[in-house]
Amino acid sequence: MWAFHVAMPTLIFPTLYGIIAIYYVWRSLDHYIIQKGLYRKDPTFQPGDKYTLIVTFNLYVWNVVKQRTDGTYQLGELKNAKLKWMDTIKCEDHPAIEASKNHEDIQALLYFSSFTCAEVKEHRWGYEVRWADVRYRHRKQYPFVGVILMDHNYQTLDSYVGWVNDTRLEKKLRVDLY
Repeated sequence: MWAFHVAMPTLIFPTLYGIIAIYYVWRSLDHYIIQKGLYRKDPTFQPGDKYTLIVTFNLYVWNVVKQRTDGTYQLGELKNAKLKWMDTIKCEDHPAIEASKNHEDIQALLYFSSFTCAEVKEHRWGYEVRWADVRYRHRKQYPFVGVILMDHNYQTLDSYVGWVNDTRLEKKLRVDLY
């Protein structure tokens, strides 16, 4: 509009900022109202369950993470006011997981995310501990992960934290060299 001299920038920009402000206020109120009443839509609700809504591009679709008191996470979708659970994640318990918490890369991941679960794969050379932020599990290509490779004495061989797919992660960590 500005380039074709249809409207002046003094009109365009305040209008755009006003629309953005209205959008943010509306989405924030919508988020608050939906999250407050989410337990009523959940037939598996138990006292102590905590819900987190994650915004999507679709105005009527939200990703939902439910943290249970036993440490499991349920991942679902709220679509047109209907809640559907798609996955349940149980965090593993292993000495390698506890040892990995002392590594600075994993500490950084745990600091920035309170929705992490770890899984352990045992290899002939040691352990691969993979931490994942469950909020991004729906993103199959590039989830947010922290991976640490340790020998059988829980000494770090290599590590990585970031957004990456499995193929690139194996190249970065050189899993086949250990």
